[in-house]
Amino acid sequence: MLGKKLKLALAYLFMLISLSLPSTIFAYQYSPPFKITSVSAVLMDANSGQIIYSQNPHHRLQPASLAKVMTLFLIFDALDRGAVKLIDEMVISKNATQKKGSTMYLHEGEKVALVELIKGIAVVSGNDACVAVAEGVFGSEQNLVDKMNQKLRDLNLQNSQFQTADGWPASEQYTTAYDMAMLAHAYIQEHPEALQYHKLKEFTHADILMHNRNGLIFQDPSVDGLKTGHVEEAGYHLIATAERENRRYITVIMGADKIETREKEAVQLLDFGFNNFMTVKLFNKDDILSHLSVLRGVKGKVGLRLSEDGIITIPTGQKKFISYELKTPKQQEAPIKTDQRLGQVIISYRTEIMKKIPLVANEDIQRATTKMLVMQSVRSTVVRYKYVLLIIFILLCMLVMLYLYMRRFRRRLKKTDPMEAEIIKRRLDKILKSDGNE
Repeated sequence: MLGKKLKLALAYLFMLISLSLPSTIFAYQYSPPFKITSVSAVLMDANSGQIIYSQNPHHRLQPASLAKVMTLFLIFDALDRGAVKLIDEMVISKNATQKKGSTMYLHEGEKVALVELIKGIAVVSGNDACVAVAEGVFGSEQNLVDKMNQKLRDLNLQNSQFQTADGWPASEQYTTAYDMAMLAHAYIQEHPEALQYHKLKEFTHADILMHNRNGLIFQDPSVDGLKTGHVEEAGYHLIATAERENRRYITVIMGADKIETREKEAVQLLDFGFNNFMTVKLFNKDDILSHLSVLRGVKGKVGLRLSEDGIITIPTGQKKFISYELKTPKQQEAPIKTDQRLGQVIISYRTEIMKKIPLVANEDIQRATTKMLVMQSVRSTVVRYKYVLLIIFILLCMLVMLYLYMRRFRRRLKKTDPMEAEIIKRRLDKILKSDGNE
């Protein structure tokens, strides 16, 4: 009995911790039917952003060349802003050519198009290409590193820090499998076009043919990225992603003892995801799920829309166990701003909360003036008491009609002969005083 209570307490504690983390960490995770020997690992459904499996997800390790995913992320950000173009040429410095480690064989003084440097980073993990891009696009490697760390903060990745653009070991440089999964997810979401470079099997520069360092590209046609890494202190790393029938999974392996181990365990986790889980889309981003009453506003209600897609991942064939509920206040006082958070939708699988999605206002609603508030009050009263007001109106109409009839009758009496009028008056008094028995 004590053991059962302890398990329940630990489960509840884990749920609280999970809900305090970014929304893609969930209480409901699953154990695969195989053992992961690497130091840490994560499996994520990229469509829902849901972590399906994790092992030591927040254990810090040197990132090695996984840091290059962030370097590429910032390059594609710059391309989107129009700050640089793929055809722009970078002049290769001596500093870039002297970089140790993996290389794309750049030569001092040569001019290389940015697109070729992107290939050099994505395919052969060129450290020289990272420095060339840092200097050519961002001004210096330190400038790029500063932007890399700012991007970490923007993505709310609190367990990572970079000191080099290429991931070359540094004393205060670290990351985790969880942070790398989240980074890879954001990278693919914002720049899906980048995958065309990551899935290239080979690349040629300076008449040298080089092959992709990600061995899974050659083993599985559904794998189209993402990045390998190795440093003696931390072991062998791999971020792998695959797409099958419009479903995408991301797996991160860190601290494997050899290349074969990281590839084997990545394949096992990817297959585990595709073969045992389904992605269910309940709502689309921007769907209006409800309306909220607005006090003292120019409008009486505001639409509540989803801030992101309502997607979750569950075991195959278990869709009937999904439920959801809306949590909103009864009313909200104006003014209200567009995208102001006014509640949430809670999606559950069986008894477990899987996802909490903010509900936000779909429009601005200004505060009403005094005159408008008076008019709103009148309209509200009419709507609220419409049946009572209708009865009162009918009674008033009847009283008016009776008054007009009596007035008309009195005029007729004045025009009648006095003797006849007196007789009519007596008869009328007699009728009015009659008790109805005659």
